[in-house]
Amino acid sequence: MKTTYSKLPVLILCILLSIPAHSIFYPETGFSSDFHVYTNSILGPGEYSGLMAIKFWNNTGVKLNPALPPPIFFTDVPEFQFDVDHINFILDSHGIMFAERAFTRPEIELDLERERGEIIVEEELPDLNLWFFIDVHDYPNALDLLVPLYTNSVCEIVYMHPNPTNLPTANLEGHQTYLNPAVSNGYDAYYAWTQPGGDGSNVKLIDIEYDWYYAHEDLLKSSSDILWGVNQNFSGTSLDHGTASLGVSGALSNSYGMKGIVYNANIKMISSLNASGTWLLHDAISYAVSNTSPGDVILLEQQTSAGGTYCPVEYWGVFYSAIANAAALNRIIIEPAGNGYSDLDVLTTWGNLFQRSYRDSGAIMVGAGTAANRSKVNFSDYGSRVDIQGWGDWSVASLGYGDLTGTVLSNEYTKSFSGTSSASALSAGVAASVESYAKTRYGFYLPSLVLRSNLVNNGIAQTFGPAGNIGPLPNLSNSFTAIVPEPCLFIIYYLSFIILKREN
Repeated sequence: MKTTYSKLPVLILCILLSIPAHSIFYPETGFSSDFHVYTNSILGPGEYSGLMAIKFWNNTGVKLNPALPPPIFFTDVPEFQFDVDHINFILDSHGIMFAERAFTRPEIELDLERERGEIIVEEELPDLNLWFFIDVHDYPNALDLLVPLYTNSVCEIVYMHPNPTNLPTANLEGHQTYLNPAVSNGYDAYYAWTQPGGDGSNVKLIDIEYDWYYAHEDLLKSSSDILWGVNQNFSGTSLDHGTASLGVSGALSNSYGMKGIVYNANIKMISSLNASGTWLLHDAISYAVSNTSPGDVILLEQQTSAGGTYCPVEYWGVFYSAIANAAALNRIIIEPAGNGYSDLDVLTTWGNLFQRSYRDSGAIMVGAGTAANRSKVNFSDYGSRVDIQGWGDWSVASLGYGDLTGTVLSNEYTKSFSGTSSASALSAGVAASVESYAKTRYGFYLPSLVLRSNLVNNGIAQTFGPAGNIGPLPNLSNSFTAIVPEPCLFIIYYLSFIILKREN
């Protein structure tokens, strides 16, 4: 059986040579030409979730059959009925009887958000209502379906949806010095706390994870602070990982323990898992959008695996769609580059998925650097798509794990949270501080691309040890100073946002 699995991806790649191009009648939203990338890194049986993700072209009107299938799909646009009927025939001939919407929020809410986002960014966004999951738990059957579904003209992209990726276990050694000024290679949080809103008092931050110990003495959260999803200690370290991530930004200001970068922020949690453990990061992002406002921060403490290594979650189309829609609505998305040692600019591995000239989700992508001199940590993914760096070399102190002090979950602290996980948690705190300062002092938020540009342009430059770009280290003092206080500032920043978007 294993021998059969190893040959199937090769057979699929051979078949790809004969696949015709999709009709130019359909609008291009950025996924059709990615099929070869996904089939170059076919998931193994243990990596596959049992669900196939399928995206139909925008404006095709494909919906689930409200009656019991078959057929599974129908369309309210007559000219696409033939193609949809053929999709149903393919599924029926493979014994497939069930599909579901990938994004579970009401269709009208997602349509309205997409329309607003398209007005803001002046380009077409992926229609989230046209993403579906098809239940195909038989692995060979899923492989057999890839090409027949993709070659149907109404299908924009189809791939095997992955299981959630295990979180790396931290090697715990370090101190909480990231709050210090830039002269100490810190983020300058002490300065930020002297400025109006710099403590996060005017911003919401949502941490998307698998699990947290939210009742920690330095968090004092409750289950009501989990806005969506089912928290589970998925990998055995998820509980500590989430607690540490939350603590970097949200540890309370009191007489003990740590102090989060934005300790006064309104911090909530969303799990990317459902009760059965299915990875629904896209839906988690969508629900985060519905629970936030422009200028609020959404931290994606997740990475995925493809091509035998770790990479950013936006590799997968359904996750990219959710991120792009959220960023277009000016939610600040913080996304780890991943701990895969990989150059994201290698086209033979990643295609154009991480090339800004091909597509740009609008997320702030974060690599892992050293606390001592801002050089790249060897395991961090890197490349032109990575925007900024954060401390990732086992030197971030926070909550959880218990290697620094503690006897029970509620009073455990670590001295070395690490990886692109700690780097992204720090970056989320910085982004939230800048947005809260802008809102409090000047009365407006910074659009997503403007905030990204602010952090990049006002950061402290990377020093080059191991080769590979991970961007500068953000600096709160510089970022605050760069916000010009003229009355017409919002217009200036909005125009800057449009210019940046057109350049991208």
